[in-house]
Amino acid sequence: MKEVPVNELARGLSDFIDRGTYRREDFLIMRNGKPMASLSPVPTGVRVRDLERTLTALPGLSPEDLADIESDLAEIREASNETVADSGQ
Repeated sequence: MKEVPVNELARGLSDFIDRGTYRREDFLIMRNGKPMASLSPVPTGVRVRDLERTLTALPGLSPEDLADIESDLAEIREASNETVADSGQ
């Protein structure tokens, strides 16, 4: 967690919010050398585009397991597209 003086935060609040949102940075807001509050990104789920990297980072996940998961995801996407097509959307 990075320490940031409250006056610096006030001057660049939008930048700190962007850094928290997009870089997932946490900040400890300081006043007169004392911690006053913290600014942290809201926890979010895993983005689909990050799923492969997340799954391959799991310990013990073999390439075969990854292939099975990719196959399952493809089936889910196909079923989802069929459901949308059936509903007329």
